[in-house]
Amino acid sequence: AYLLLPIFALILSPDEYGRYALFVSAMAIINLIFDMGLSKAASRNYVDYEEDPRRLRRFLEHLAIQRAGLTLAVGAILGLLAIPLWNFVTAGGLTWWPYLPLLLTIAAMDSFLLIVVLIHRMRNDALGFILLKLGQACAQFAFGIGIVTLTGWGAQGAALGIALGSAVSFLAATVVYYLRLIPKEESDRSLHGWGMFRANFSYGAPLLFYDLAFWLRTQADPFILIRFVGLATVGVYQLGYVSGMVMGLLVVSIDLAYAPLYYRWKRSLAEADMLHRLSSTLLTLLTASFAVVGVMLARPVLLAVLGPERALAADVAPLLIVSHFIYGHYLAGTRSLFYARRVRPITLFSITVSLSCIAITFFAVPRFGVMAAAWMNATTFSILWIGGCVITRFYAPPVVVPLKLQIGLTLGLLGLVVAEPSMLGVGAMGIVE
Repeated sequence: AYLLLPIFALILSPDEYGRYALFVSAMAIINLIFDMGLSKAASRNYVDYEEDPRRLRRFLEHLAIQRAGLTLAVGAILGLLAIPLWNFVTAGGLTWWPYLPLLLTIAAMDSFLLIVVLIHRMRNDALGFILLKLGQACAQFAFGIGIVTLTGWGAQGAALGIALGSAVSFLAATVVYYLRLIPKEESDRSLHGWGMFRANFSYGAPLLFYDLAFWLRTQADPFILIRFVGLATVGVYQLGYVSGMVMGLLVVSIDLAYAPLYYRWKRSLAEADMLHRLSSTLLTLLTASFAVVGVMLARPVLLAVLGPERALAADVAPLLIVSHFIYGHYLAGTRSLFYARRVRPITLFSITVSLSCIAITFFAVPRFGVMAAAWMNATTFSILWIGGCVITRFYAPPVVVPLKLQIGLTLGLLGLVVAEPSMLGVGAMGIVE
């Protein structure tokens, strides 16, 4: 959905595009709430069952039941709470009908798809992972572009296209789950479903707030900006945010691929910490190289593609690329907390920092301009990174990531960002209607 944003900018009016950008941001948050941390719990606990096909079958059978139960419960609660709060949260940018029913439907289907793709990750099945996600993206693209082009329904047509694409992906994921992922051996009935649910829920539920710390921070900006600027400006800001999210998708994808490898190292190798430090160093250098290219190219490329009337997108993009590069440091530095199942301290810290910075953004935007929202992203992720390393030092030592290298590269990238003339003043863009 994020990568489709620039394409829809070409076929939607500025206001309709801003409305679609709000919808995509709301979708990311609601999808996360539907998940309730179950996908992360399944990823962590999968390694405890994978060596015995009978135990693994029992685990996966009950995982599907847990997913269905949580989806129904969370969907009902969210539906009842969201309708009376909808206008306040969206500031009138989205009507509850048809957008809220579409959001709940998409989240219900995507929550199961997420589990299926993460199990592919735990099986080191990159091809299956890519095919499912790429298939979803292609289906959403085809339905969204087709509906908007043929009917002229604007943001509603684009949102319906995402829902139809998710439906196709949900059906494919269901077939793959039951025919390919679940072992053929007889299920181990000695494992009790309630015990597995309790293990998944007790580990995963607190991680909802850990994930919300990231997604609320990244998705709050449109809902803040809509109170001070028009839908068209929100849409332009989100166009710039796409560049940052590409960097974010890179670091999250690396983390998704690396996590199962790290967990297996910790279970079986005495040299796990040394390997983690070496891997973190190499991954930091890799993501830094992408970040440098992104910072240098984002502004001229976006100006050339979008034109000077959407210069705000070019202004925010380099800073948001660096912000998500910093988020990669945070993921690497806190990895051992998840293996040790010491997630409560980092969860409390991360959600507190995120909500505090969102509140500051709310007051900073009308005073300093739209660019203040981008700067607060970098501030939030920097605090999370340093604080996360401190928490790891006390709750799951040692901290073995290359901190000096990370700090040096981050300062260098921020220097590149500030070197842009338009970035010297935080409020350079002002409030644009």
